[in-house]
Amino acid sequence: MQVNVHSFTGATRKVSATVTMSALLVGLLAFGVVGQVQAVSLSLLHCWGGVRAPWVEEMVDAFVAEHPGVDVTIQVTGCGAEVHEAFLTAFVGGAPPDVVMVHSLYLPGFVLQNALVPLDGFIQEKNISQDLWYPPEIESARWDGKTYGFPIRTGGDGNSLMFYNIDAFERVGLDAAAPPSTWSELADVSRSLIRYEGDTLVQAAFTPWGGEYDYLAWLTAGGARLLSDDGRSVQLADTKAVEAANFIFDHFASRYRGGLDEVRNLTGTSIQERNIAFTSGALAIDMEGSWRIANIDSVDPDLRYGIALRPTREANGQPGIHTGTFHYALSDTPRDIETERAALELLAWLTLRDDTAGHFVFRQGRPSPVREFNHKPEYLEINPYWHVVSEALSRVADLPLFPYTIDLVTQIPWVAVIEGHVAAQSAFEDAARLMQRSVDEYWNR
Repeated sequence: MQVNVHSFTGATRKVSATVTMSALLVGLLAFGVVGQVQAVSLSLLHCWGGVRAPWVEEMVDAFVAEHPGVDVTIQVTGCGAEVHEAFLTAFVGGAPPDVVMVHSLYLPGFVLQNALVPLDGFIQEKNISQDLWYPPEIESARWDGKTYGFPIRTGGDGNSLMFYNIDAFERVGLDAAAPPSTWSELADVSRSLIRYEGDTLVQAAFTPWGGEYDYLAWLTAGGARLLSDDGRSVQLADTKAVEAANFIFDHFASRYRGGLDEVRNLTGTSIQERNIAFTSGALAIDMEGSWRIANIDSVDPDLRYGIALRPTREANGQPGIHTGTFHYALSDTPRDIETERAALELLAWLTLRDDTAGHFVFRQGRPSPVREFNHKPEYLEINPYWHVVSEALSRVADLPLFPYTIDLVTQIPWVAVIEGHVAAQSAFEDAARLMQRSVDEYWNR
């Protein structure tokens, strides 16, 4: 048995299946192996690059070792649009990969093209409880009442966390055990955390950047919604959305001598720049995803920092929004019964087992979308604030997913508003009108 690995550049190499893993699914499910099938060939398309690519190979090696007669070809491409374009091209060409990595923002479009197989029958057969996952994680795999994927990694922790420098807090007499939880508290502590040396800004309190779709996180934390739950009404111009944008604009326009540009010049805007600013003390608070834990450890493992939920406008609000995550899904292509069963078992192997899927994200210092996998002492060894990450995964808002959602989230004039180039009310009203046309076109088709 062999695992064939190749990229879309044409390079090909073969990897022997030498890695063995436990077949136990700790505390959850046990999957039977595929019978002694002959010459079942599967293909897997994913976009995990860097060190994660060989980790996927390890998982697949173990799968073929425990499933006699099954071979798997691995196709690796870039994430973002690349993996979805590769899948669509293969599907239209009549030879799609059996198991494919799909981001939830693209999932409704693929379902409408009849490119994915619903997994509800498999879920029922294996008696898989919906409580297995954090609700926002599995919800992002659903479309029109059916489930089309199993999440690989979490999305609820992508913009819902606040990292704060304990030394920076204590230096000015702030209680590091009680970080700000509301916008009014955030505004209060920022007064103490902003530091100048002469006319030079040397420490910013926080930035408006950070996390996946950070502008949607700020809107959500302010109680605003981009879309109604049924997806038919754009709500960007509602009062709470406008006030959320104005909160950010007013804060940087009034608290900093040089406005937002001064903060940008000090901290940068990219995740790498802000990580350096945070670990060096130039940034006291950073709103970011859970990957910040590994970022910090790579730069300064001795940094004293805490983790809390992103502050919300009202107490106990939703600290962020689930803007999607990657799932493994099954392509809709003719297969015999044995191949279909093997493909489903491969999908489950990559998503539902602690020793494979759980270990894959644990090695990255990230949580699993499967609740039970995160309740391990090893996670607390990574970070004592791991319970905060779990709380974020449960409390974030869902982003209603429709074929047009991915286009709408790119049309919000957030940067122009918070930089003061346009007024929030008029800018959001104009954008909402254009967005609503796209929504109406879909529903009236």
